[in-house]
Amino acid sequence: MIGRHPAVIGLFESARVLLLLVLTALLLAAVAWFIGIAEQRPLAAIAAWAATGLGVVHGLNADLETHRHSLPPTSLTLLVWLLVLQAARRTRRALHANERLAAAGAPLVLTRPRLIAGSVLAGTHLLLVLVLAFGFGAIGASVLGFARIIVLVGSAVLLGFGWRPDAEPVRARVRDLAGPHWAEALAAGHAVFRRAGLAALVVGLLALGAALALRWEQAASVLALYSDATAAAVGLTAVQLLFAPTLVVLGLAWTSGAGVVLASGALASPFTAVEVPVAGFPVLAAVPQDPAGAFVLVPLAVVLCGIVAVIGRPAWHLVDLRAVAVIGIEMLLAGLFVGLFASGAVGPGGLAGFGLQPVLFALAVAGEIALGAAIGWGLVRLAGRGRAAD
Repeated sequence: MIGRHPAVIGLFESARVLLLLVLTALLLAAVAWFIGIAEQRPLAAIAAWAATGLGVVHGLNADLETHRHSLPPTSLTLLVWLLVLQAARRTRRALHANERLAAAGAPLVLTRPRLIAGSVLAGTHLLLVLVLAFGFGAIGASVLGFARIIVLVGSAVLLGFGWRPDAEPVRARVRDLAGPHWAEALAAGHAVFRRAGLAALVVGLLALGAALALRWEQAASVLALYSDATAAAVGLTAVQLLFAPTLVVLGLAWTSGAGVVLASGALASPFTAVEVPVAGFPVLAAVPQDPAGAFVLVPLAVVLCGIVAVIGRPAWHLVDLRAVAVIGIEMLLAGLFVGLFASGAVGPGGLAGFGLQPVLFALAVAGEIALGAAIGWGLVRLAGRGRAAD
C-alpha cells in the first residue's frame, strides 16, 4: 500500500534508458578502438568516442579533427526517441498504479504528480547527456544542437504521457476555451494528419526509389571513386542505412518543391537546376540536378496525400474547415520538428550546408497537404456527405 514518489519513478526510468545508451556507446566505441588498434589510440579514446556518439545521436554537433559534423544519424536518433517514449509510458503506468493505491486508502496525495515525474525524467536525461557529451566528448555548442535535444526528449516525454492533440484532456481544454466544434475538429483533424503524414512518407520513399532507379548509372559510378568497390558498397550501404529516415525526408522535400541543399548555396528541386559536386554517396548522386520540365508537377503528389487522407476516412461527416486548419497546423509543426534533424553540416567548405531548409520544408509540405485536405473536404461536400462548418 506504499507507492513510489513521482520523482523517484521519473529518475528510475531515466536511469534505465541512460544506462542502456551509455553501455551501448561504450561497447561500440570499444569495437571501433579494436578495429583501429594499429593507430595506437589511447584507451581514453573509448570514453571520448562513446561520449561524442551519445551526443551526436541526440542531435548535438560533433567537432571532429577535420570538420564539424551536425547531421545526426536519424536511424539511431529515432531509436533513442523510442526508448525515451517507452520510459515515459512506463512512468505513466506507474503513476496510474499510485492512483489506484490512493483510491484504496494509501497516503499518496500529491499535487501534479505527472508534472513532477515528467520533469525529472526529461530533466535528468537532458542534464546527464549534456554533461557526458560536453565533459568527455568532442561536442560543440550550437543553438541547433540544443534545440534538437530538447525537442527530441520533450516530444517523447509528452507523447509518452498521452498528451496528443486527440487526447481527452487536450480536447476538454479546447472545448472549454473554443467550444465543442473545435474539440471535434481537433480529433478529426489529428486522424487525417496521421493518414496524410504516413502517405507523405510513402511519397518520400517512392521518390527515393525512383531516383535510384532512373539514375542508377550515376549512383553506381560513385563506387568507382574508391579503390575497393566491394568494400565501398558495403560501407556506404551501412552509412546510408544510418541516415535512412533522413533520406526519405529528403525525398519528400524534393518532391514537395522545397528542395534539397546538396552543398552551401546549391538547392536542387523540381524547379531549379544546379551543377555542383556532391559527397561520395550513391544516393546523393541520384538526386536530379537538371530536372525535366514535367517535374514541376511532382508536388501534386503531396497535394494528393491530403486529398486521399480526407476522402479515404470512413467518418467523412466529421471533417470540416476547422479540421483542415488543424491538419495544416499539425503538419507545419511536424515539418519543423523533422526538418531540425534533416539538415546540418557533413563536412568542411561547401558541405557545411546540407539537407533541407526546415522552415521552407515545413511550409511547403503543410501548405500542400492542407490544400489537398481542403480539396478533399470540398469533394466530400459535393458528394453530399459532409457538414457545413458552423
